[in-house]
Amino acid sequence: MIPIGAIVGPTAVGKSKLGVEVAGLLNGEIVSIDSMQIYKGMDIGTAKIKMEECYSSKGKYIPHHMIDIVSPEKFYSVADFKKEAEEVIKDINIRGKLPILIGGTGLYYNAIVKGYNFPVQSFDKNIRERLKRYASKYGSKHLFEKLKKADPEAAKKIHPNDL
Repeated sequence: MIPIGAIVGPTAVGKSKLGVEVAGLLNGEIVSIDSMQIYKGMDIGTAKIKMEECYSSKGKYIPHHMIDIVSPEKFYSVADFKKEAEEVIKDINIRGKLPILIGGTGLYYNAIVKGYNFPVQSFDKNIRERLKRYASKYGSKHLFEKLKKADPEAAKKIHPNDL
């Protein structure tokens, strides 16, 4: 098992600043476990670290991983995150450095630390696009009514606005 450090908590409490200092002292690199910071271009409200904040108080640059890795338009699951993060963690460890998880997404943290396994999911992009077109043409309320008829149990678990 690879040794891993972790600093977890809510947004904007100083995790990144603390992480940079800890990484500087322990020869570490940061692995973001924030479900919003993975997205390219989503900088407002995500408290992404700025380049100048990646330097410890002793002037050492601390690399950050798993930030700005995917387009918001792309389907990206926790299983995808886990797979990529584990590769990054392994690489950091091979280079003799300590991977330090930083963020507030509990599911991402648990997926890595507790080793959650996720079944392989497949979905047909064409179906998703067809349903989007249907909702645009007839409205999401009408689409939700169709869902209630086709799968009443699923409809009980999904809010009508989440289509």
